Amino acid sequence: MVNKDREELLQAHLYILNNTDDVIPYLSTHTTIVKENNPRQSEKWHLIEHNRTFITWFKSEVLKDLQSFETLMWLTNG
Repeated sequence: MVNKDREELLQAHLYILNNTDDVIPYLSTHTTIVKENNPRQSEKWHLIEHNRTFITWFKSEVLKDLQSFETLMWLTNG
């Protein structure tokens, strides 16, 4: 049995989200929001901020939509 710290679990969760077709529209929307809210920041900063905040944002977006796919509901919970 291997124990992972919270950071490694979040990183794995983000990797799975980035490679799930149903999540792609959410990734694009969140990236746009991060860029629009921080236009003076660099692309590298945008990527870091996106990775740091996406999971929380994604969960809140999916929970807002009662018609979300069951898969998305499971993905929001890791």
